Formats: sequence, C-alpha cells, structure tokens
Amino acid sequence: MAEESRLQRIAPEELPNLLTQLHDRQATELILIGPEVELFTLLGDWPDEFQGCTVYQLSSVLSELPHELLRLYWLQSLTLWSLDLNDADATAIAEHLNQLTSLDLSINKVTDRGAQVISRCLHQLTSLDLGNRIETSALNWYSSYPNNEITVTGAQTIAEHLGKLSSLKLDNNRIENSGAQAIAEHLSQLTSLDLSNNQIDEIGAQAIAEHLSQLTSLDLSNNQID
Repeated sequence: MAEESRLQRIAPEELPNLLTQLHDRQATELILIGPEVELFTLLGDWPDEFQGCTVYQLSSVLSELPHELLRLYWLQSLTLWSLDLNDADATAIAEHLNQLTSLDLSINKVTDRGAQVISRCLHQLTSLDLGNRIETSALNWYSSYPNNEITVTGAQTIAEHLGKLSSLKLDNNRIENSGAQAIAEHLSQLTSLDLSNNQIDEIGAQAIAEHLSQLTSLDLSNNQID
C-alpha cells in the first residue's frame, strides 16, 4: 500500500530533534521547505516528487544549517527549497553527504562556487536542481529573491564532473550558450533538462539538439530562440 503525502509544519528550534529522529530511523529521503512556499491545497495535487512523502515546512526562517542534517548518512534524496542556503551550506552538504543521488536546492543563494563543490564531491548524483522556479499550483510558479546564480562557469563544472546525471534543472540562471554547449557535449545521457530563462539562443539550442538524443523532457522557454 502506497504511503500518503503529508505536510508537517515545524519551528526551526524543533528541527535538530527531528533530524536526530530521522538519523535513528536511517531515513533515505528528506524534504524541507521554507515558510514562504505555498503548496497545493490538495495533497493529491502536489508535485510528483512529493507524492507519498512527508514534507516538513518551517514556520519561520532558518538562521543556520543544523549540524544534525550533515549526519544523515543514509539519505539518498535531499530537497531543501527556499531556505536562504548559501555556498557555505552547499559545501557542507556536498562534503558530508557524498552518498546523495538526488539534490534539489531550488530558490536559495548558491553560486558557481557552491556548484563547483557539489560537482566535485557528489559524483553519485543522478538528479540535480539549482534552479529558481518551483511548481506549486496548476497555474502559478513560486519565486523568491535573491536566487541561485549559476553562470557559464558553474554549468561547465557540472557538465564535466557529474557524468551520472539523468535530470538537470538550472532554470532562471545565466549559463548562456557556452554553458548549454558544455552540458550538451558532456551529458549525453540526460533524459530531462530545464534551461529555461538562461540567455540561450539558437547556438545553444542547436548543441542540445545535436548531442542530447535521449531527452524525453526539455524546457528552453524564455530564452532568445526564434
């Protein structure tokens, strides 16, 4: 029988105890979202990746990344939405949780520096999201500022080091044509790619068309492609 989706709101001061409990249970998945994120009213309409999961939502802003999070050595999938996480936080996650296969840091404050550490430490990743857009309703998208800022440099490092990726989301960043070309040339195994709103034109789009033949999902909207 499939598990039901569940939303549990917690205060930041309760988070260390929760993480300790997850450690004791050898949890393999954690979804933690910031207080400003508004999910679907109906649990059945949540994003696919949340179905059958418990989603923890903070009641107020997190002041720092809890050390207990870095001890969740059984985690395979980690989603941290809109928590004001920066490069130092991304570095700590990458250096301590190198067993992760899925990492989603949507709408945080990660730059190329954080992306480079992630790329060099998390070689097992099959899914990475450093975008700035999350779907929370049938009609609207949630966004916040300041956002992740991944440029050509970050995209190139991801492409060169994360050869097991099947899904990559870098929407609403600044990877431009050179970043798109690096991704296309190095990550031919990708099946899902979101590079929407990244200052890409026909040159980047052509590289993707030539090299990424296994794609089943592609989003290049809001670029400079005629």
